[in-house]
Amino acid sequence: MNTRLFYTASKTEHAHMWQKLRDSEGYLVTSTWIDQTGDDEPDDYSELAERCVRDIVAADFLLLYVELGEIHKGSLMEVGIALAHGKEIRCVGWCDSFGRVFHHHPLWKRYDTVDDAING
Repeated sequence: MNTRLFYTASKTEHAHMWQKLRDSEGYLVTSTWIDQTGDDEPDDYSELAERCVRDIVAADFLLLYVELGEIHKGSLMEVGIALAHGKEIRCVGWCDSFGRVFHHHPLWKRYDTVDDAING
């Protein structure tokens, strides 16, 4: 099993996948946002934003997950934070909002599956 800490960036509808990786499979997920989706969304988005930054900084890498047709916004901010802190981006999927520049960054790696990205 991979013992490196990682932050997950995705649409909130995928939180259950990250919870399962953390709770059932023992992976070291630093993303605390995964426990605050749907009916459990936070009242204080300022605190959430600050916590996400701390969670990213604490991680060894950021796992960006994108399904076909999704448009990402917040997760791209998370990617920027990670790159600014020298964190590797492990990307599963593709999104047109990525643009054409940053997925060529030396710290950006593409993977076919979440398992491949985790085990990098």
